[in-house]
Amino acid sequence: MYDTVKMRLIVEEGRSICPMEDIPPLLDRLTGCSQLQGSEYVSGLLGGLHITVRPHSVRVSKGSLCKWHLGDNLRTLDRITTQEAIEHLSDILHLPMDEADITRLDFGTNLIMRRPVPVYLEHLGELRYSRRTEASNGLYYWGNGKEINIYDKNRERASAGEPIPELYAGRNVLRYEIRYTKRLPKQLNRPYVTAADLYNRAFFDDMLHRWRDTYRAIQKINDRIPEFDMIRKKTDLYRLGVLLVAEAEGGQQALIGRIKRMQTEGKLTKSQAQDLRQAVNDACKLRPGLTSTSEAIEELDGKIRAAVKMY
Repeated sequence: MYDTVKMRLIVEEGRSICPMEDIPPLLDRLTGCSQLQGSEYVSGLLGGLHITVRPHSVRVSKGSLCKWHLGDNLRTLDRITTQEAIEHLSDILHLPMDEADITRLDFGTNLIMRRPVPVYLEHLGELRYSRRTEASNGLYYWGNGKEINIYDKNRERASAGEPIPELYAGRNVLRYEIRYTKRLPKQLNRPYVTAADLYNRAFFDDMLHRWRDTYRAIQKINDRIPEFDMIRKKTDLYRLGVLLVAEAEGGQQALIGRIKRMQTEGKLTKSQAQDLRQAVNDACKLRPGLTSTSEAIEELDGKIRAAVKMY
C-alpha cells in the first residue's frame, strides 16, 4: 500500500560511518558538492531513490519505495514487504533507516475494474474541506496537507513511456491513493512517524482505515432520478427539484461550476453561493428511495472493502 516515502535520518557523532565519505560512492548521477543554507551536501540516485547526504543526515528525498524494492508500483508494498524494503535500504547504506523520520507518505493501491476508469470517476463528487479537480487522466482532491488521487494507472504509465506488465495489459486499472505531503505527524495524531512504524501492525491498520474512510467520505453521485411516487415529504420534493436542475445543467459538478461562475461575476454573494452549493450537494447524495446507487459505485465500494480485508 505504500508508494513514495520521504525520510530523514540524523546521523549522530560516534557512528562508524561518515555520511559524506561513505555514502556518495554508492550513488549514481551525483550532482556534486555545493552549499545549501550553509550546509555542504551531495545528491545522487540509489536505483530510483533520490538520496541527499549532508555531514550529519541522510534523506530519501524523492522516488517510489515500492518501485525501488519490487520493480514497479503496480504491485503493492504491504506491511511485510515494507519491512523488507527498509531493511534492504539499511543494509546498503549501513545505517538504521528504520529510525528515520517520515516526512511524506503515499498510501494506496491499484484496483482492477470491470469498466473503464472514467466511468467510476463520473460518480465521485465533492469531499468536505477539499478542492475537487478533474484532470485528463483522473480526479484529485486537495486540502489540509494531503492529496487524494484517483486515476487511470495504465494511462499514466503509457503517457510516461513506461511498459505495462502483461498482467495489467488491456485491463481497467484504477489507482486510489492518499498522499500525506505536509505535517505528517499532526495529520496522523502522533508525536512522530518513523520508518519502523510503517510495518507496525497497529499503524498499518490505522492507515488502511483512514484510506477506506476517506473514500467513504467522498460524495457519490447517483445514476438516475427516481419516479415521482417515491416522494414522501416536502423536503424530498425540494431535493427532487434540485436534482432535476442538476440533470438539466449536465450533472452535479456542472451545476456547482455554474454557481461558482455566478459568484465570480458578482451575481451571488459568497454566502449565497455556499448555500446553493450545499443544497446541490445535499440533493445529490445517494439516499434510498430518492436516488439509486450506480452499479459502478457498488463495484468500487466492493473493491475497497476487499482491499481492506486483504491487507
